Amino acid sequence: MEEYRLPEEFAPLPEEYRVPAEPVDRPGEEFSPRPGARRRSADRHRLLKRLMLVPLAAAVASSALWLSSFGLDPLGADAPERTDQNRPVEEQTTGYEVHVTYAPTGETAAFTGEDEEGALSQARTWVAERGGDPDGMRFLRQEQLLVDTIYSDDCIIVGDPDDMEHAYIAQGTVTYVYRWEIYYEANGEDDAFPVLPNLFPDFAGDYAWGDYGPEEYVRIMTEGTQEAVYLHMGEAWRQLEGQGEGDLPGASYDRETNVLTLENFSGDILDVNLMGNGFTVRLIGENRLRMLMVWGAMYGGSVTFVGDGRLVIDGGDEPAIRLNAEGSQSCLMVDNGVTVEAYSNAAAVLINETALDPAVYCRRGVTVTGGADTVVDQVENDGTTYYTHVMVDENGNPAAYVRFGAD
Repeated sequence: MEEYRLPEEFAPLPEEYRVPAEPVDRPGEEFSPRPGARRRSADRHRLLKRLMLVPLAAAVASSALWLSSFGLDPLGADAPERTDQNRPVEEQTTGYEVHVTYAPTGETAAFTGEDEEGALSQARTWVAERGGDPDGMRFLRQEQLLVDTIYSDDCIIVGDPDDMEHAYIAQGTVTYVYRWEIYYEANGEDDAFPVLPNLFPDFAGDYAWGDYGPEEYVRIMTEGTQEAVYLHMGEAWRQLEGQGEGDLPGASYDRETNVLTLENFSGDILDVNLMGNGFTVRLIGENRLRMLMVWGAMYGGSVTFVGDGRLVIDGGDEPAIRLNAEGSQSCLMVDNGVTVEAYSNAAAVLINETALDPAVYCRRGVTVTGGADTVVDQVENDGTTYYTHVMVDENGNPAAYVRFGAD
């Protein structure tokens, strides 16, 4: 996929369809305070304080009008400094909750404790009971969750106490109570691969953004002729390019298993689009490519290498292995018994905009030489963090050579 395309279902609606949503009451929450706020006496105090602030607000408004006649903006950028009235919001931690995903089965569990080590100890026991490696639990992320808001009895807030960014504490204190939520992933003794969604190609056409049908394909540029031979192609490419699937000696694709087999094959560019996170390359004998290019397009663009053969990819001045996840959970996985070597003057392995960290996984017994998986950039969109990974050498530079395989 050479350019980014916005799915039609995400395009803005015509103006006549843009109508405001009607408010919806949640059962049992009609009279509840905002999430995290204490009930009982704290709510009565808040109501009294808001009533007491009515005359104060009127006085502030009249003063603001009077000062504005002199060109001042007391409620905006020109407002007098109020550092003597601002008080820092206090914070408390009420406990820790450790979440663990056991990758081989996809099971998840959560464990709580007053301290992090107590919750972690329970999590390790749970992983060991499932035959996993409790000492190899991989940290994913941590979040600080607001669970309560405590106002002192003498607290007076100028502005909206539900929007503290635009309010300040005139008297008393506000205490935010947080719980730390920490996420880990655990693997079995022989299974180091993550559990991923969207394993098979987009045959159903969920990501067919045009009117031509599914857009998945597996194609290989041949050496010498530089012609693209499609070993598998979705309906979109049949219509757009007016051709069908072809054959290449030494390369075959099995649609039922989503496996591409290379046997003593030599080609130029292996280009893969929307083939899902279960796309697998099985290697037999000696194989060579100039580049492996994969596109995920918010669906899935992972590659798993299996078999007992060897693949050498020499990218020259371009990345040898390039996974363009495009906002999907995509990664590179290497099984036991196979050998993959990547050369490049730019970067041997590059994985763009994936929701996974790390993005390179190897089963036990696979040795990685020449580079290590490193995050070089990350962005957040709609609450999800997307990472760009490059395998770097011991000096922190993009690795020119990376080898996966047994010693």
